[in-house]
Parts: sequence; structure tokens; C-alpha cells
Amino acid sequence: MMVTSRKVLRVPGERVLRTPPLSVPPPGAGVDESLMHGSVALFVDQVRAQGQPFALGAHNVAQVTALCRRLDGIPLALQLAAGRLAMFGIDQLCERLSDRYRLLTRGTQAGPRRHQSLRACMDASLALLDDVEQLVLRRLEPFEGGFTLEMATAALSDRQLDAWTVAEALEGLVDHSLVQVDAEDRPRYRLFDGIRAYGLLLLEETGEVDIARRQHARAMSQLFDRAERALQMMPDARWIAEFSPELGNVRAALDWCLEHEPVRGLGLLAHSRSLFELLSLASETAWRHAAYEAELPKELPPAVLARYCIDHAGLLAPHDPKRAAIWYRRGVTVSRTADDPALRYLALCRQVVEDQELSQAAMRYAMGELVALAGRCEGAHAARLKLWGLAARAHVWRVEGQAAEADEAICASLQLAQEIGASRWVLDDLQRLMSLQVGHGEPLRSAALVRQWEDGASRASGINTANGAFLQRVLGCLAAVLLAEGRVEEARHVLTGIVSPKTPRGAVREAYRDGRTEGANLGPGHGPGQAEHASELHGDSQSEAFDRLLPVFAWLAFEEGRDQDAARLTGYAGQAYSPIRADPLPPWGRLIQRMRTRLDGFSMARLQEEGNRWDEPRAMLAALARTAGVATSCGD
Repeated sequence: MMVTSRKVLRVPGERVLRTPPLSVPPPGAGVDESLMHGSVALFVDQVRAQGQPFALGAHNVAQVTALCRRLDGIPLALQLAAGRLAMFGIDQLCERLSDRYRLLTRGTQAGPRRHQSLRACMDASLALLDDVEQLVLRRLEPFEGGFTLEMATAALSDRQLDAWTVAEALEGLVDHSLVQVDAEDRPRYRLFDGIRAYGLLLLEETGEVDIARRQHARAMSQLFDRAERALQMMPDARWIAEFSPELGNVRAALDWCLEHEPVRGLGLLAHSRSLFELLSLASETAWRHAAYEAELPKELPPAVLARYCIDHAGLLAPHDPKRAAIWYRRGVTVSRTADDPALRYLALCRQVVEDQELSQAAMRYAMGELVALAGRCEGAHAARLKLWGLAARAHVWRVEGQAAEADEAICASLQLAQEIGASRWVLDDLQRLMSLQVGHGEPLRSAALVRQWEDGASRASGINTANGAFLQRVLGCLAAVLLAEGRVEEARHVLTGIVSPKTPRGAVREAYRDGRTEGANLGPGHGPGQAEHASELHGDSQSEAFDRLLPVFAWLAFEEGRDQDAARLTGYAGQAYSPIRADPLPPWGRLIQRMRTRLDGFSMARLQEEGNRWDEPRAMLAALARTAGVATSCGD
């Protein structure tokens, strides 16, 4: 016997077959691909059934697929939307979906009442729920992107609902197909967008919007307080896999807290900083911090205020170092009033490493504090804090011209980061190492480590050595090492292999290892006199790689006798790439001194000013040219 029902019957011998929504095309799908999905095919069919001369084409496929996606592929919603197309048109129909329960009406008059509008359908489903299930359904509305049972329990448990009651109500909602569940080792639940919109209507009607939002924000704050501690003991990749699904929930909580509970919002912003950083969402972090800058809550706990000041300063440093310095000083000062040695240690480390306005005397004083705090902070479960300590030591030694000591500290940091799986920190350390090598100009002991990593010896670690960003940084360090050793032609081939998308990176690596870079087949445009392949350098990854490698490219130009191109590249770098602008000690200080032995001060200033006006294609052309002045002549 086959029985259709709106919920699981739970009778002996029952075998449940859940009917999924109609399939929805992925973003960017073409016309033919979209019509192969049930939701688009049904929508087009229902529009034509209304007598409308509708055709799916390149001009409207994006809007139609977006509409089907927002309606979750639900057949009734698609049928009702098709019936309103003649009135509103596809663009207005998509815009009005934010008020879908007023929009999607005028259904069939011949069938059940629940088919006459989307609201009537949902009301009929709600009537099948008991009071607790109805409460849980509407209180789940703030969750965006899904949730776990633990998160639902944390958000909904109160004097009325204990954890078991929430779990049983959630199971009931799954039985009614109002909540979807991804059955894995750790199940994750989610509401369709249409059901979330219905939940918001119910919250507004019962006056519970702020209650639900507050409980959700509290749950997210508790979760990321634990997540921040977990990061001390988890590799980046595992941590991201566990917590990145909560990005939508974090954003929703931060949005609500900004207006209603700024103290909680600032705490969540601090605890979730690593999530945004590891997902490369620094620009979003910056505007969320800026929203609080004008008026910080007066009742902020010292620990939360100190974290905000330091994090905000770090975001300001690349483009506004003077204002960043003010926030660093405030953050360090406040951290001394908080009963948290680890926080004070972190604030001092970040000020030393990132504050461009910090004097050497202040730097040494801060290092004295760090030494005194180290014994209390660099414990077994504070490896990431120890990384900041090593970075601070390396930076001070670099500023004071002690390259060997700085090199040793960076190598220790790299090895520790590798051991704990701190992938993002490894990338930053490789950038520091490359800058140190360029600034020093002579071979350092880290050359052996760079060659070991380039050779793939670290694959057994938690670092993904196949990652493109990792390989780019390692090869950038390798090019700097080769220049320090006087192996200019080999350095050129490594650099061109990094930034040219048409060059197989494996060919570059093998050519270097076999000592046959002269005449090696490294792809088009790499022979003598070939500078025109700079036009091939397109795409964000190549562009970012080029910007990060600017100090090495300037060094290469100088070693090849292209002094004017080298000077212009130092000028271009000052305006092109924020990490270079944010460096209080530009990595080519010694290189510029060597340039001045060949160029007088007036010529040097003039050439740097010319480079400062360059765009990226011209800078790339100059960096990879074999002949001096190619970029200048092309620009003219």
C-alpha cells in the first residue's frame, strides 16, 4: 500500500520515502542546462499554461534560475509565482519575493484551500503541530545556513524548554518535513528559505522577534568563544571544516547585535576573527569594525575593548598607520587592566609586529614585557600565541639589523606552525622570510629549509603543499635565495614560472632541481628577449602573486643591470600592495642603498615617482623584461 502524508506515520512496517523539492540549476547555468532541471521546467510550463508568450533565453535565464532557487524548488510556490508573472514581470517578481506570502496568492480555486496561497499552505502545516513544535519552528528562524542539535538546544533552551524537549520537537518538525536534515555522523539541520520567511511572520505576529534574535546571538557567542579556544589545539583545515558552515549564522548575529546588543556583538566579532581571516574576508571584518568605531559602548569589559582596539588597529595599519598606532596604544593600555596575561601578551606582540609608528625604544620596552610574560603564556595549549612571540622577536631583530637571529626565529616559527597545522601562519612566515632575504641580500641559514619545503619534504605535515598559495610563497623564497647566491638566471625562471599561468609549475621545479634552467622548456615567452608575455598575466591569483613578489622582482632587475626598472618597481610597490605599504621596514632597504651607488639621488627619486604612476600591466612588463626600458617605451 502506498500512502501519501504530510508527516511520518510511525506505524509498523512503514518505509518512508521523502519527496525532495524539484532540482534547481546552479548559478551561471545556461538555457539548455536550466531546462533540464525540474523547477525551471515547471515554472516555464506554468507560465505558458497561463497563455503567456514566454521563452527562456539568455536575457532572463539568470533571473528565472534565481527565482527557482529562492523558492527552494517547491512546486506550489513555483506555480503561484508563474501566475503572477504577467502582472509583475520577471524582475519585479524576483524583487518582491522578500514579501512572498503576500505575493504568492491567487492559486487554484478548484482544489483544497491550502493550495490557494502559499500562506494557506503553511498555515495548514502549522495546524498539524503541537504548541511546543510551533514555538520551536518560529524560534529557529534566525538560523541562516543551518544548525546542529547542540546549537538549537543552546538557542532555544530556557525555563520553558529543556534540551530533551527541544530535541523531541525538532524531530517532530523533521517528521513533518518542515526541517531538513543532512544525515551524517553529526547531523546538520536547515530550514528552506520559504519556511524561514514564514517563521519570521509568526515571530512578528507573536512579538517574539527580539527574543529569538537574542537567543540566537547568545548561542553564536557561546559557540565561537569555544571555537576560539579550539583553534589553539586544531589545525586550520580541521577548524575551518567544523566552523565555516556557521558563517551565515555569525553574520546574522553580528547584524542584529550591532543595533541591539553591541557589547555581545563586539565579543562575537573578536571570537570570530579567525573565521573571517581564514576565509579571506578581511574587507568584511574591516567594515564591521568600522561600524563600532565612532561610538563604542561605555560598559565594555576591558578584555573585549582591548581585543577590539588591537584587531581594529591591524585592519587600519596597511592604509592608515598613524590612526592604527593610536588604536594599538589604546589596546595595549587597556590589556594591562584586564586580568588576562595571554591577552596582554598578544596585544604587545601585535603592536611590535604591526605598528609602523612604534619607535625602536618602545619596541625594546615592549619586548621586555613580553619576556616577563612568556613563562605565563607560552604553555602547551598556547602554540599560536608562541607564534606571535617568535614573530615579534624576528621583527625586532630585523629592525636592528640582526638578520641571522631574525632568520632563526622565523624558521622556528615555520617549523612550529607546520607541526600544529597553522597553514595561514605558514604563508605569512614565508612572506616574512622572503622580505628578510631581500633586505639582507646575502645567503641565510633558512635557505636549506626553503629547499626542503620546495622539494616537498613537508608533505607529511598538516600543511597542504599542493596548495597554490603555499607553492607560490615557497618558490618566491627560493627565488630570493637564488639571487642571494648569485644564480640570477635560475631565479628569473622560478619567478616567471610563478606568475605566468601558461607555465607548468612542475617544469619550473624540475628545471631548477636538475640544474638545467638554461634552455629549459618553461613555456611560451620565457626565451631571451621575450617580454611580451606579460600580457598573459591575468587573473586574481597571478596578480596577487606578482604583487607579493615585487621586492624580488626589483632585486632581479638590479642584478640583471636594469637599474632604472628596479628603481621604478620600488616606486610602484609603494602604492600597489598594502602589505608592502604596511611594512615599517621595507624589505629592500639594502637594495636601495646599492641602487644609489649606480643612480644619483635625483634620478632615483624621479624613477620611483614614475613607477608610482604605473599600472599593473606596465609593472609586470618591466619586471619580466630582458631589456631595460621596455615598459617605458611601451607606455609611450
